[in-house]
Amino acid sequence: MGPFFLVAAGGTAVLLGSLVRTVLRERRPGVAALLYHRLRDPEAYEALTGPERNFSARTDRFEAQLDWLVADGFQFLSLDAVRAIASGTHTCPDKAVAITFDDGSLSVLTHAAPLLAARGIPFAVFVTASPEAWVFEDQRRMTDVELLELERLGATIGAHGLSHHGLNECDDATLQHELLESRELLQRVLGRVVDAMAVPLNFYDERVLAAATAAGFAAVFTANPGRIRGGDRLVELRRIAIEGGMTLDHFRRALEPTAI
Repeated sequence: MGPFFLVAAGGTAVLLGSLVRTVLRERRPGVAALLYHRLRDPEAYEALTGPERNFSARTDRFEAQLDWLVADGFQFLSLDAVRAIASGTHTCPDKAVAITFDDGSLSVLTHAAPLLAARGIPFAVFVTASPEAWVFEDQRRMTDVELLELERLGATIGAHGLSHHGLNECDDATLQHELLESRELLQRVLGRVVDAMAVPLNFYDERVLAAATAAGFAAVFTANPGRIRGGDRLVELRRIAIEGGMTLDHFRRALEPTAI
């Protein structure tokens, strides 16, 4: 038995151990915080090419996903409730789900919010503060007036950086500007404290998380896959990304423990 075999066997054991721990973790009750970006009418979606097909969801599929969650007995949680579960002050229901959107594109108001409001479902939207950010080249950001309307329809709004660039790629001064300015701009619009954010592009490290805390963010959501449970780090909360090409069957499987 050579050294290569021993290294390979050791690596396999570590991988299997990690897999078992993940499956066991995901079998315990936790919040499935679903991550969306934009919605499109079916015809508009079918005309898309490239990555935008993943970052956009068809309205009919989104509606079918909501209806399945309702029919299957899921409990829809607000952002505050999710944070309370993560901090350990509230017990997590057996079937808990939270709807979140990143970026702040217009279709969240025009396409998603009416479907959610009609079902009484709370949701969260993490908004890139600058309307000139590159992520809005294809679909514009909501205006300040539209953000206020979104809150009226049941949304909790958090921050998503200023320019939608990778925060771990910023020097210290730029990182501080991205975090503080995004928070302050949204607070001026909403007239309330904004202390939750989602990481743009999921580009972050411990320096970014420490800077986010220093900037006043008590909760930071990532795109790391998995459910949120009591005792999780409030500055590194998991979500489950929902891709545009998912059928309802794919969506159901994405919520199974083995999918994570």
